Parts: sequence; structure tokens; C-alpha cells
Amino acid sequence: MTAILTFLVHCFFAQRIFRLSRKNYFLTVPIVSRVVLPLSSLYVTEASSRRRVAASASVTTGEMIALGSFTEFKRRFTWIFTLGLSLSTAVDILITGCLFLLLQTNRTSSKLLNSDLNALIDSLIMYTFETGAMTCAATIVAMVLWVVMPHNLIFMGLHFVIGKFYANSYLVTFFREPTNIIAIIIL
Repeated sequence: MTAILTFLVHCFFAQRIFRLSRKNYFLTVPIVSRVVLPLSSLYVTEASSRRRVAASASVTTGEMIALGSFTEFKRRFTWIFTLGLSLSTAVDILITGCLFLLLQTNRTSSKLLNSDLNALIDSLIMYTFETGAMTCAATIVAMVLWVVMPHNLIFMGLHFVIGKFYANSYLVTFFREPTNIIAIIIL
């Protein structure tokens, strides 16, 4: 579930960057490729004398159920779980950085005429940084716990929360804009 939610939220923010950058493919394509990579990157394993191919986002659940043992899963598939967390962290950094730069370049230079607009953009920059830093930090800590403490499941507690962080970063996008708050209250 965390992988699906992460994918959807990353796609939403990639689409938002595409719009804010006025359809700049050079800015958006690297982000989208890193969002799609965990779903499309394939790996091949030897299992029961046959070759099996699976998408990396579904590997953790499918292989854990098929193997029936966390120890065996950890021995064979540590790299795929680490790859997923690493790519998620990289995408969070790219999205946060791109949104920050796009919002910063949209600030106006006239302090007297557009101080309200600059204040709004400053608050959007703050929200962007806070939500991006929150998801990125949670993913990094989960990955560190996964690698450093290989014989326990402490990382799993944080990994379950990561999906909620992504949902919150998505919801904050709608609730931080006054017009959307009024529209949601009316509905």
C-alpha cells in the first residue's frame, strides 16, 4: 500500500511541477522517470529451477508471502527494498527542490506592489519544504534502520507511517489554499 500511495503522490507532484514550469519536459521527465522506475525496473531470480521476472514495487509483498520467511526475504531481496527507499528519497529531494526553485522564481521584485503575492508564495515555499523534508526524512530513517538493524523489524514501524506522510503531503496541498478550503467546506 505504501508503494502505491508513494507512486500516486509523486505523480501528482510531478504533474504539478509540469504545470508550474509551463510544460518544461527537461524538468519533469527526470522526476517522472524516477517515479516510474520502481514500478518498471525488472529483476530476474532463479526460483525452483525457472526464471521469474517481477516489477520491483510488488516484489517486497509478493516475495515475502511466497517465501513465508522474513529471514529468507532479507537474505535474497535486501537490495530491492533498499533500492525502493533510495529512489523514493531521491524523488522527494527532486520534487522539493524543483518546487522550491519554481516558486522562488515566481516571486516578484516589487516589494510595494506585490507584497501579498510574495507572502503567499513564501508560505507555499514553506509548505513545500516542510512536506518534502518530512517524507524524505522518514524514508531515510526507515532505510537506515533497515540497513543498520538487519535482525529486527524496527524499520517496519516507520515504513508503515511513510504512507501516511505521503497522504498528508498530498492533503496539505489542498488545505493550504484558501479558495480550496472554502470549496471543500461548501461541498
